[in-house]
Amino acid sequence: MSEQEPPQMFFDRLNEIFRQAAHSAFLATPELRSVVISYDYFGALNEAPEVKKGIWLHHSGQTQKPADAIVGSFDVMLLNASQIMAELVATRDRLVTECTEASKRLMKESADGLQDS
Repeated sequence: MSEQEPPQMFFDRLNEIFRQAAHSAFLATPELRSVVISYDYFGALNEAPEVKKGIWLHHSGQTQKPADAIVGSFDVMLLNASQIMAELVATRDRLVTECTEASKRLMKESADGLQDS
């Protein structure tokens, strides 16, 4: 009798899915040097240290990446982070505007209610 392997964790399944997709992308796009995919989970999974948060693959398939790929990946990650930050700031600005408008409406309604009394 053979022992049953433990079930694969969801993040290991994700890694395999993206590894296969990246392999296809590397074959189809010779300009592509490396791929970094970040996972953002629902709930508290982002804070769980044992849960993998993404995968970083090089076109060679090797675990060790050359310096130019490390620098290039980091540069692109910073560019992507700046886009995320811009969306975050825009969301904050929209929420501040919405809260300010709601507060003004409530204060006016409250003042109007006091005048009617």
